[in-house]
Amino acid sequence: MKSIILKGALVLTLGVATGALAQTEIMKKNPEQQTESQPAQSEKSTDVDVTAEQQTEIRQAITETKTEPILDINFEVNVGVVVPSTVKRLPLPPGIVQIVPAYADYEYFVLADSRIVIVDPDTLEIVLVIEK
Repeated sequence: MKSIILKGALVLTLGVATGALAQTEIMKKNPEQQTESQPAQSEKSTDVDVTAEQQTEIRQAITETKTEPILDINFEVNVGVVVPSTVKRLPLPPGIVQIVPAYADYEYFVLADSRIVIVDPDTLEIVLVIEK
């Protein structure tokens, strides 16, 4: 009787291990397949369409924070440009993430001419410039 129970346990264990191995192999062959709770990294950043109305809401929210502008920069301020790590960036206020959820964890800074620059913190790439 013990032999039958042990053989059954062994078959069950091997079956579970084989299933896990098969799942691992599928993920290795198809790494682009992600669950809905884990968006692909490529879905971040510049592919986000922000409407003029959303930009106005973002501008209002950031203006209310009374952020000190950066007075002296030595780089182009355009979407796709990588910001030097020495530039002081702040986390976007939570209200902005409600306006544009894709910008969760993103950062920003304000320029002396009142432009608002939103940056991907992983790449330091400018993803949006809101003109005054």
